[in-house]
Order: sequence, then structure tokens, then C-alpha cells
Amino acid sequence: MRSGAIPDLVRHHTTPGGRAAGAQRGETREARAPTIREVAREAGVGLGTASRALGSGALVSPATRERVLAAARRVGYRPRRAAQVLRGVRARVLGVVIPDLSLPLYGRWLRAAGEAAHRHGYVLLVCDGQNSQRIIEQQLDRLYEEQIDGLVVAGPIHGLPRIARFAASGIPVVPDATRAQRRALRRTELREASEREAAMRAFRRLTALGHRQIAYFAYVERDARLVPPMQRFRIECLKRALGEAGATLEERLVVPAADVDECRARAVELLAGPDRPTAVVPGTEALTPAVLLALADVRLDVPRDVSVVAFGDSPWEQAFRPPLSVVRFDYQLAGTAMIENLIARIEGAHPVPPLPELASEFVDRGSCAPARPPRAYSVTAEKTTPGSGTRKKGAKS
Repeated sequence: MRSGAIPDLVRHHTTPGGRAAGAQRGETREARAPTIREVAREAGVGLGTASRALGSGALVSPATRERVLAAARRVGYRPRRAAQVLRGVRARVLGVVIPDLSLPLYGRWLRAAGEAAHRHGYVLLVCDGQNSQRIIEQQLDRLYEEQIDGLVVAGPIHGLPRIARFAASGIPVVPDATRAQRRALRRTELREASEREAAMRAFRRLTALGHRQIAYFAYVERDARLVPPMQRFRIECLKRALGEAGATLEERLVVPAADVDECRARAVELLAGPDRPTAVVPGTEALTPAVLLALADVRLDVPRDVSVVAFGDSPWEQAFRPPLSVVRFDYQLAGTAMIENLIARIEGAHPVPPLPELASEFVDRGSCAPARPPRAYSVTAEKTTPGSGTRKKGAKS
């Protein structure tokens, strides 16, 4: 190559076959995105007509609009979302913030929400908060920049000021994040009454069986160890049920955990002691496997040695032997209802379908039995490695 010559890699001449010269020799260069001017030229229309046809379709005949759309498909043109928004065209994208996608309940919620969005021609832009307030705030900031058509907050989070600015910018939010509705967003009042009733039934079932030492494993935010509103609410219900039975909830029996490994380790420590609880309550479905693994680690039987009441239900809880007693809530119906409500508000439908009063319920199965004094026998904790089932043998006497 002569000194100063331009390499074929960046020269845009083509061979007779139409391929870039550099590409013929296996060289590559970054492809340039097609422009609206190319669409207009391909369709044989003016730039303004192409812009209107690709946008709202105003002042363009159906035949011309279809010709422009076909040309856009041929050249591979994709309109920029920001430009569409400036022209008043909806992107048909809904932002979804999920506090922690590792929680099984959100898988069911997301499937139902996705199906509802698809029926109306929308797609979901899903952000997993990873149980981190810092990550949730970063993702809310990014969603705000993405010019989404609406926002769904799938569960309780601590980012209210960031959520409120969506509504202030005219972006619908479900649950409604206006000042009058902030308490509802924080406390999830939509289901608070039925949740209280179901939780109280579950805890009174335990106290009626003689349980006074009941451990509650609370799922907390991983960075600042924030306790979500629903966890605090359930703890208050447990305190109330124990108070009715003339007992109190000991501070040591409220066990915070930010993930499964931490929960399992803390549960083993608690259950292997001489003053172990006679009943345990994983405060969310994500912690249920960790608590059950800890019971197996110290060789305690459910429900003979320790009774279990879990929050959240799935075929897994039903397949466990014995099947677990649970407080459950229809998350699939909730996902559908929230998306339908949001889309109706985006499209200006009247009336907007209200969010239904979805009920929680207590299902009493086989994991609750009369309290057995823990001093009647001893257990030896088995050494575990987080995420593994390897352990040392324990013994009962």
C-alpha cells in the first residue's frame, strides 16, 4: 500500500458485485443505520411524507403509508424512540420495576403482565432491582430517560421521589404515585385488609397449637438492610397474635436476611440452640427453601419438631412433604390487573378499569402441629457450605 493511501476498510467503494471491497477480503466495518431519507427515496416520496407515514399517519393516504412502511422494512429502518415521542407517537413500551426478580412470586406476576401487554400491542422493559435500593434508583433514572409510555412498580420499593417525577412528567404510574396515593404505594393498602386477616389466621393457628416461640425470617434490602413495608406489616401481625395469647415476640426471633445463604446460616444457628423456636415463618417465598434446608441441616422434622407457615404458594410448596401451610395471594391476577389499568390510562379509556380488591388467604395443610418443648431432645448442627447440601451428621436423643 502506498504511503498515505486510504485502506479499503474505510473506503466506501464497492466491487462490481455490490459488496464492499474490504468485506471481500474478510474485513469488517461497523454498519451504518439506515436513515429516513433512504426510506423516502426507496418509497419514492418526499421526506415530510415519509416522516408522517412513519409517525401518526396524518395527512397521508393509506396506500402511501403502506408503501413507506414497506420501504422501511426493506432498508431495515427503525425509528428512534425519542423522535417518535417528540412527534407524539407512543413507543408502546411499558417500564416495569421489580424489586427482586429472584423471588418466585415475580415470575408468575411477570408472565401474566407480559401476556396482558402483548394482547394490547405493548412490550415490557423489565428492570430487576436485585434487592438493592441503589440499583432500583439507577434503573428508575434509566427508565425515565427511555421515554416509556407508562411505569408499573411490581412491589414495594423505597424510591418514591423518583417514581413521583414520572407522574409529574405526565407518564402514568401504577400504583398511582401522586401525593394522595403515596401511602397506598408504600403500604400496599390495596390488599392490606385481607393480608391482615389471612396472616392473623395463620399466626392464631400456631398460637392455638401452643406455640409461643415463633421465629420470623424477614427479607430485607441488601444495601441498607431496609425492611420492606409488607415485612413490617407481617411482623406486627405476629406480635398481635402472640399478644392475644399472653406472649411476646422476642427480638432474637426476628431474623433479617438479604439472601438465601444468609437466611440458611442464621436459621441453622437459631435452630441448633437450646432455646430454639417451636415454629418458623419465612416472611417471603424466597426464604422458604433456606429455612427448610436449615431444618434439614439440624435434623429437625416438620411438623413433629418444628411447625412451618410460609408466605407464598406454588406447586413446590404443595409438593413438599408434608405440604406447607401458607398465606397466599394471586400474583398472576395482580400482574394482569395492573397492566390493564395502566394501558387504559395511557390510551385515555373511560372508564379506567379499577385495580381489584385481590384477597390473601390462609391455607392450612400439614406443616403445623402442637408445640413440642425443645428441651425434650438435643440437636447437633450440621456444617453446611452455602449453596450446597454437604453436611456433618447430627443426632437426636
